[in-house]
Amino acid sequence: MGGRYDDALRKKLSGQKKLTQLWTAALGRDAEPYSYVLTPPYPFSSWNRHFREMMDWASFWRQPGACWTVETQTKRTQGGGRQHDMPVRVRFASAKTVLRYLGMGRMLDWFRPVYDAIAGKYPALSAVCLHYRENLLTEAGLAENMMRLAGYFQGAYKTDCYLREIDIPGVDTKFMENHRELTASIFQALHPELSCGSFRSFCMALRIREKAPEPNIYIRSLDPELTFGGMSGAKVTGEQLAKLAVPARQVFVVENKINGMVFPSVPGSLVLFGAGNGIVPELAAAPWLQRIQRLWYWGDLDREGFAILARFRGKYPQVRSFLMSRELLARYADFLVEDTSAPGAMPDGLTPAEQACWQALDGAGRLEQERIPMREVTEFLRRNAEEEDMRRREG
Repeated sequence: MGGRYDDALRKKLSGQKKLTQLWTAALGRDAEPYSYVLTPPYPFSSWNRHFREMMDWASFWRQPGACWTVETQTKRTQGGGRQHDMPVRVRFASAKTVLRYLGMGRMLDWFRPVYDAIAGKYPALSAVCLHYRENLLTEAGLAENMMRLAGYFQGAYKTDCYLREIDIPGVDTKFMENHRELTASIFQALHPELSCGSFRSFCMALRIREKAPEPNIYIRSLDPELTFGGMSGAKVTGEQLAKLAVPARQVFVVENKINGMVFPSVPGSLVLFGAGNGIVPELAAAPWLQRIQRLWYWGDLDREGFAILARFRGKYPQVRSFLMSRELLARYADFLVEDTSAPGAMPDGLTPAEQACWQALDGAGRLEQERIPMREVTEFLRRNAEEEDMRRREG
């Protein structure tokens, strides 16, 4: 009978917000009473049809020896006259009593000394303890590690490092990796002035790196005589690329990986590729590219390709595009596919020829790099070499 007549109240009290309020009050030894309005299973106007259920409901709330007291009133019913002592409100002596009613009394008794130990030493962690109360009761050593983390973050904690470099006596870095949100919550509670609600924002605020950066840029020499560290090719990070000192006269940047791998030989030249759309921010940290006057970019003939070109040119004004012309677009119009990217305004920084190609693309689709025959690359390089030779003779 009990399971039927108080389900609504139990559900109301078991919500996360309400439970947190009750636990906070109980742990704070709040002796204030709690009362809740009771709603009968059926309206009193339907008394005749549900007489037995209504009487059972009233008997449940009036049962002797319960952990609550009940307020009653006389109610007028349809067909049953006046019914005396009908429950209208239930009262609990304290938040602790409410938790015992919900079956959490033993959990409260077990949790209280753990909570008092942590919150007594670090009051700012009160809410964190409440949020992780079940973990604190089931995971051995968690309370001790929480206090060790709190002690570390309250002092001179390390920043601008790898997570693996953080040395907290008694706490290995695997603990922080396996308790990411708990770690962030502890730091946030101790430093509310910083916005570190998630582990990602915690790492950003402290400039903590979880993993070593993955090399994502291929650098490949197009000239057998041009090497770096004795190598003709390597896969590097943006930071490593920035530190390279390569005596190249000309650099080609291509968006597509396979095009970079099969790019033809060119004296005194390199090709950079492999990071896809992310290559521009990676190359932004490579100051040696500033001195490369013959810097080229080849991307897909679509809105995104020209947007990348514009961003690249914003960092390196000398960059020129190749195989991104309106004429090439017309030549391979049969290879166009749908452009599913979001429409946008033409980016600043495009040349008149590039602007014309952008306008021709509008609504026509996109032409991917790998759909353009390699003979077009070879022909461009031949013309480019002739122009360079002519400039040298004239110079």
